[in-house]
Amino acid sequence: MPRKACSAVADGTLHGVISADPMLSLHCAPAPVSRSVSLAALACSPRAVNRLVADCCADEDPLDVLLELVVRPTARVSRILLDRYDRHLPEDVSVELSGHGHPTGRVFFDHGGTSQSWPNLRSTLLRLGQRIPARTMFAPDQIRCAIIRTIDEELRFLGPTAHTAWGGHAVSPEQDKILRDVLDHVATAARQARRQPGTARPAVVIDGELVALAGLRRFCWEVYDAGGRTVFAYRSGTSAVTFSGH
Repeated sequence: MPRKACSAVADGTLHGVISADPMLSLHCAPAPVSRSVSLAALACSPRAVNRLVADCCADEDPLDVLLELVVRPTARVSRILLDRYDRHLPEDVSVELSGHGHPTGRVFFDHGGTSQSWPNLRSTLLRLGQRIPARTMFAPDQIRCAIIRTIDEELRFLGPTAHTAWGGHAVSPEQDKILRDVLDHVATAARQARRQPGTARPAVVIDGELVALAGLRRFCWEVYDAGGRTVFAYRSGTSAVTFSGH
């Protein structure tokens, strides 16, 4: 939904914004919610997290359940509210539960509650990873990296202004245009490659000395989404490292 159209949605309240936005309506539970558990309670209770992601989902790894039914929808709702409507999630975010206590993938919150900053919400989501039950096959550092990666996957859809509010890195409008032009060229070359069997996917070569540059991972994902790949070339003569979206 274009930002200009967002200023005229419904009655201007948070409830009106959610009702008018199809993506928010998909991920936000309507009130009242018969069963839910707050993120704050989950972050403080390993037992609550165990009931949420392990006891109710015996056939799935607890980390997968946490990422796809708690972390991702929470990050996505927060990102859309900030990017499209310049609003933050309220503090009392809860996870909607089914009649069997299974997370539905939707969040619920008091529309009149106090707003919380993204760093606070991110910290809460990371603490959830510390409460994952031992049944998961992943080590603590892997769990933390998986949560950060899931959040980053949502961050890559942010506009430059909102990305700064999330504590990320934003480029100038001029730089943003250059990057978009590069992505357009990649997308065009990728379409041509698909029509010509045997043609390699287009590649964007990046100086290996820039691997720590803020926002680079987001750009790599966008190149991948456009059908290309990024190659990091190192001046020391070491082999190039290719990012292909995995």
